[in-house]
Formats: sequence, C-alpha cells, structure tokens
Amino acid sequence: MSIKMFWGKFKDFLLIGKSETINLPIFSETKIIRKSISFEGQVQNVGFRMETKLLAEKLGLTGKAINLYDGTVFVELQGTQEKIDFLITCLYQVRRIEITNYTINDLPLVEDEVSFIIR
Repeated sequence: MSIKMFWGKFKDFLLIGKSETINLPIFSETKIIRKSISFEGQVQNVGFRMETKLLAEKLGLTGKAINLYDGTVFVELQGTQEKIDFLITCLYQVRRIEITNYTINDLPLVEDEVSFIIR
C-alpha cells in the first residue's frame, strides 16, 4: 500500500482529517458559559484530547483537556451552550473514541482565557 493510500484511509479514521470539512451550523449568539465535563470510556490513548482541541478551536471555544489517572478525561469548555453541545456530539462520532458516560457541571467564567490547551 502506498503512503498516499495509507494516509487517505487513516484520515477517514480520524476526525482530524475531516475537521476542515465539517459544516458548522449557524449558532445563535447566546451568553458565554463554562462547563466542566468528565468523559468516561475509551477516551485515553485514542487522540481524544487532540480531537477536543481541534474542534474547540474551530468552534471558538476556550478551555483545557487533561487525562486523569482513573482513565477519564477532564475537559473545561468556555463558550455558548450550543457550541459546547455540538462539540460533544462530534466527539461521539469519532469511531476510535467510545464515550460510555459523561458528567457535566457549571463553572465560573475565566475572563482572560483566550485558547484551548492540552495538559
């Protein structure tokens, strides 16, 4: 198999390869909120944090994603509720990720945050 064929098949497996072609819906402007989300399932060692970062950046969300020792991934997202919900929906569509459960909580805004980071 050539490198070009391999990369084409590999990109089909990744949302990363499709992130540029994802059609974003039109989001209504609503107030900015911040949520903490703890994702359970097959969410470590599958590119979950990078997928979250790429989607967050595309959506204009800020925050962070951290692998925890118990196998979960802790994410903080700041932006509109619609965009946060859209990001979660997109993560469920990544074939190599298997989210079995997530817990979401409200957090206070971080006023000076301007990017999404992975730790």
